[in-house]
Amino acid sequence: MIKRILTSIIIVLGLVACCNTAPKSTSTVKTPDVKEYAVVISFGSIGTGVPDAKPLETYISKFKRDNKIKIISADRIGPFGREGEYKLCFRLSECSNAQKADFITSLKEVVANLNDKGYATLNMDEEIDLEALGSRVTKEVIKY
Repeated sequence: MIKRILTSIIIVLGLVACCNTAPKSTSTVKTPDVKEYAVVISFGSIGTGVPDAKPLETYISKFKRDNKIKIISADRIGPFGREGEYKLCFRLSECSNAQKADFITSLKEVVANLNDKGYATLNMDEEIDLEALGSRVTKEVIKY
């Protein structure tokens, strides 16, 4: 009887020793669905719909022409709410560092005036986990 108990204890201890009991690493490894953006413009609504993006499109066209850039692309992510809330996310990989700084400086002014209905906010250096946003939310690449 004692021999059987000791054998069982040894087997259990052996199994425990073989298991990986080290704590898992907490490093922040990005999944393929986490994207980094230089600028994110969030279009929101307070019962009236989202602002018209036409002034933004006009600004981007002028910026491209003035800086001889063929295409500026953005990811349009949404919808987030009932009234079409969405985000326009720019990586700005098409721009030099100086162009990025100029683009963002003027973009802040444009976004501040997108208030015909709803509101728009600008965030810089934002990461978005597309998988965590839910199945209803989609991503579309827009080329300006």
